Amino acid sequence: MQAPLHPKRLAACLLGLGLAALGPGSAGLAQTVETRETELAGERCRPVQGAPTARLCPGHGGAMVELAPSGGEVRLSLVFSAKDRAEDLVRGRAFAKTMEWRGLKGNKGFEPFAALVAVEVTAPPGAKRAGRVFAVLRVDPREAEACPLAYVDASRTRNARALARRAADERALSHLCLSDPPAVIGADTPRIRRLLERPRSSPGPGAGGAATQQ
Repeated sequence: MQAPLHPKRLAACLLGLGLAALGPGSAGLAQTVETRETELAGERCRPVQGAPTARLCPGHGGAMVELAPSGGEVRLSLVFSAKDRAEDLVRGRAFAKTMEWRGLKGNKGFEPFAALVAVEVTAPPGAKRAGRVFAVLRVDPREAEACPLAYVDASRTRNARALARRAADERALSHLCLSDPPAVIGADTPRIRRLLERPRSSPGPGAGGAATQQ
């Protein structure tokens, strides 16, 4: 006998069935995935109090994006409130200047369920050349939760951004941060292996660099 579906997976399945039933000809009824972009560098970002080398940039769903230098790299975290943080979601030599958010338009406006960010990763550590990897993050503002959902090595995989978007749209709503590991989309490279080998941080409540041209 199969174990019952986790409530989040069940909700995702029901949403998927509903969208499929409406079909492509049901304009105005089906929920269409929307995209928003926010800056990771520029005037809208501000220094972090007590950590002047780190910066906070506005995101979506009430989240702020924190970028902080750490051990020769930059780490990205999401801050939902003073107490609710998703720490150290992804690290790399540098991040792109923008972050892409995927979500649905609800009663309160745009509600993100995932985010994509391009990060420069070196492998092995200390290598002179870095390659760009798209990190796909599961984002759940209602639970103040976020975690890595998938990785796509843009240096070795064609149409990497499109694949990253597809992973976000198809996997995010059913992804469980506390139990589901990130998926590898496309080529499984040393850069992705390095990201996967890092310890997984707390995805949600109570969890205690320079940008590059995209």
